[in-house]
Amino acid sequence: MIRSRLVGSLRRQDWTAVLIELVTVMLGLFLGLQLNDWNDARQARARERAALERLHEESEAIVDYCHRTVARFDRLNADQEAAIVALSTGDRAKFNAHELAGHIGSLTFYPGIAPPRATYDELSGSGLLNDIGSTSVRGAVADYYSELAWIQSQLEYFRQTSVPRLASAHPGQTTVYDPTAPTLKDRFVHSADFDVIAGDRNYMTQLVDELRNQMVFQSYRQGLGRAAEAMCKSLAAALHKTCAAAAPSVSPAHTRAK
Repeated sequence: MIRSRLVGSLRRQDWTAVLIELVTVMLGLFLGLQLNDWNDARQARARERAALERLHEESEAIVDYCHRTVARFDRLNADQEAAIVALSTGDRAKFNAHELAGHIGSLTFYPGIAPPRATYDELSGSGLLNDIGSTSVRGAVADYYSELAWIQSQLEYFRQTSVPRLASAHPGQTTVYDPTAPTLKDRFVHSADFDVIAGDRNYMTQLVDELRNQMVFQSYRQGLGRAAEAMCKSLAAALHKTCAAAAPSVSPAHTRAK
């Protein structure tokens, strides 16, 4: 219809009508492009919001995981240190032989670190992380996963260097198999001879070194927890929410023990 009117106006040399028709066409094209841009922007905001929501939910689970892991090893490290202090000071009444053996044996315990990450991997693999426009959010997410990769590399190093030191049997530690115990775990009864272990200076030095390693690695777990909280809080701020799993007051800065 517009084309026929434009052709008719040209034949009549009605330049005013021609100008009006051209302006109408250009205005229609402009509005169509603007509508497409607006629709694309709306869809991009929806994708970004969905990605932020999912990452925020997963980040709260990550923070909870980090808190539970740190709390677990705080207790374990405290027991390990108390056992070494008891051996060093001659406090034989502090632990029984089974407890003492357990605390010493746990000095080589470095379990895997596997916080939730299914949502992050999915969004990263599909490229949907690129829909997040906030540089601060992307930076916080990148910092956390960089910290996670770093601590996992350190985990392998600590396993390789720490476990062999105490791997060989020590005369002061014995294990007895009790077939009458109700569970498989309880059938292996570990025992530690206080006097034999306390009297072995070289072995005591190894125990102290392993305790230090455990404390150093615990500082790495704490650093990962702080990075997780920073990520969770950044995602929550972008959504005008709060990170429910975060501690009341934690410094966003984190350092690694040397």
